[in-house]
Amino acid sequence: ICPLIYFFISLTTFSQSTIMNAGFESGTDYIPNDWSLDNAGSARTSDYASSGSYSMSVWNWYWYAEGMTVNGEVDQGNMYSLLKYGGTPFVHVPESIEGMYLYDTTETYSDNDSAVVEIFLKKYNTATGATDTVAYGRNHLPGTSMNQGFVPFEVPIESMMPGVSPDSIVIVL
Repeated sequence: ICPLIYFFISLTTFSQSTIMNAGFESGTDYIPNDWSLDNAGSARTSDYASSGSYSMSVWNWYWYAEGMTVNGEVDQGNMYSLLKYGGTPFVHVPESIEGMYLYDTTETYSDNDSAVVEIFLKKYNTATGATDTVAYGRNHLPGTSMNQGFVPFEVPIESMMPGVSPDSIVIVL
């Protein structure tokens, strides 16, 4: 089993802050509300948190997994559908996404693992009938020790279509 990674997520803009992990606070042993899984990993809420009462704990067993969980509800459990149909309504391009994460390095093979956070700001294009990526960000999070506690991370967001406002945001962990 690979390490558990605990996440707390918030978005920042010039004058706006939005907490994207409200579903973490469901306090159950299931995937947090408003988050979906692909079929390469698992996630659940955890009462071990950096802020609030809960965080999301994610893990997988496959070194080749491209993603494990994404915000938003989707019907199919594969990465393509998660990116295409997942997301939360969102109308700004933030400067960055910030959060806290913690590696639980007590599991087998957890001392050499890490995580990636990807951010897609999307907009449905009525002219083409497709979804455009308005902005994007990615950050590789190195493995850390439980003894370090929660570690902050930031993902800078790069505009791909300056002047275009998104209609949704997809966060892939």
